[in-house]
Formats: sequence, C-alpha cells, structure tokens
Amino acid sequence: GKKLSPAERELCAEIARRHIRLARPKRLLLLGDGPCLALLGKRLVDARGHVHKVEGLRAVATFHPRHLIHRPLDKPLAWKDLLLLMEDEA
Repeated sequence: GKKLSPAERELCAEIARRHIRLARPKRLLLLGDGPCLALLGKRLVDARGHVHKVEGLRAVATFHPRHLIHRPLDKPLAWKDLLLLMEDEA
C-alpha cells in the first residue's frame, strides 16, 4: 500500500482520535504499522507485546490481517496480542 507522509499520518491520527472519543470503545486493537505510527509514534515491531494508552483506552498492537495471510506462522503471535488486549487491567 501507499505510505503516508508525516502530515497525512498526523491528519489520519487526529481523525482516528476524534472517532475514538465519539465511539468510546472499551479497548483498541491497532492493526499494522500505519495505526501504530499514527497513534503511538512507533513501528509495530516496537509496539507489539506492550499495553499502550490511546485517548485513555487500553490499546495493543498486532499484525495487519494481510500480513497474517502471507505469514500464517505469525498467527500464534497475533493470538498472544489478542489475549494481552483482553486481560483484565490490574
């Protein structure tokens, strides 16, 4: 896919944050580098395995579904990410 410029990424991040505030979800699952860069300021490789806060919400980063189609051996890692997202907050 097309890579966004920093200005485009910032615009998308602000739109996403506005939608998050409006929808008020309980948790966020960030799929791939794009959302990680826009909302966390870091690449997926650095964001995975950690709980983050986005607009005060628990957020976890994992692979984009397209990645998992091409690299099915990463599915157990994606499952671990989902389990991390669903853990009760301490």
